[in-house]
Amino acid sequence: MLVLITFGCKKVPSSCYKSSSEWHELNGQIETIEIKLDSLQVVGWMTPIQLSENKKYLIIFDDHNKRLFYYDIDAGFKFEKCINLDKKALPNKIMNFVDIGGEEILFYNYQKHELLWYSLSSNEVLRKRNFEVPDSIINPFNPVLPSLPYFSAASPMTIQDSLITGFGYYAGEREMENPENRTVCTVLNFYNDKKEYKIIYPKLYWIDNWGGMYFRAIYACFNPKKDNFIVSFPADQNLHVFDNTWKEMEINGGSRQNICIDPMKVSRTSKKLEDREYVLGHYLSNSSYGAIIYDSYRDQYWRVLEMPVSTEDLQNIKSPEKRSYLVLMDNSFKYIGELALPKGIVTTNYFVTKDGIYFLNLNNKNEDIASFYKINKYH
Repeated sequence: MLVLITFGCKKVPSSCYKSSSEWHELNGQIETIEIKLDSLQVVGWMTPIQLSENKKYLIIFDDHNKRLFYYDIDAGFKFEKCINLDKKALPNKIMNFVDIGGEEILFYNYQKHELLWYSLSSNEVLRKRNFEVPDSIINPFNPVLPSLPYFSAASPMTIQDSLITGFGYYAGEREMENPENRTVCTVLNFYNDKKEYKIIYPKLYWIDNWGGMYFRAIYACFNPKKDNFIVSFPADQNLHVFDNTWKEMEINGGSRQNICIDPMKVSRTSKKLEDREYVLGHYLSNSSYGAIIYDSYRDQYWRVLEMPVSTEDLQNIKSPEKRSYLVLMDNSFKYIGELALPKGIVTTNYFVTKDGIYFLNLNNKNEDIASFYKINKYH
């Protein structure tokens, strides 16, 4: 049995928030959508799933067999076609992709932090670029380096003209690190290969110990109407909004429920950080924030809130699961309400269409289908 240590709130908690009269629970209509799969196709929690450039198709990538499956959204996700790619041209462990139109797919290999422009018409990689940090900016006296992109639906790559922007993090806590060197955003100019490293953790991360893993994850979205990036840090009630000059604005983007998000009560040099159960116990015992989602069809935002696991579940369940909510905000981040999500939902693997938001459903036990929770009505 997995034994976890629970953590309570501090006596003077700077990161606890009391419920207000503004708290409003939304009643939502959540449907289960099933998509029939190929017999060799498997959809897991990190399976790359994207919309086509024209928003007509849902595309699911089979990394093992290097295939792209297209499903017609307007036809109820009816299977349209399968495209076989050149296995020798693409590396193993493709993390994600973007359909950039013109019969080209932009693939991302996390192991090398490499982008590959793949032509579907000629079945070949046309060019490559990577996000790797140039040796010229590495300081041998400072062990901390910029974090490179960790590409998922909750941490997407955005393409604007010649610039590709990605968000990511690396695990670990450092006692003497310079927080201004620990950037979480990389901007790559794919014409001249110039790279810029931007956005640092908010100050509540600078001194306290956040365990180095779960609370270090980065979630982001892009609002093309306002040309803004919005970043969600797991331990921070605020959202961080960056305009096209990278000027930052902090705005309350949090829940109105009673929540606590406290750092660890051990130093960053403690041997306890080597105990994964201890680190996981801290994360599960606290509330945390996840993905920030911009819904361009309804011009609004959703932010994932994860509530702490009960002490009873921590002690008796091998792999306890946090209960998730969606915090709904309008296009100016004005609070509207919160929607409870079913268990088994993957809040980091989703897509948005004119019909609603679709989250991958891991409660699905049928390997012949991909199951999604669709959220399209709420009040």
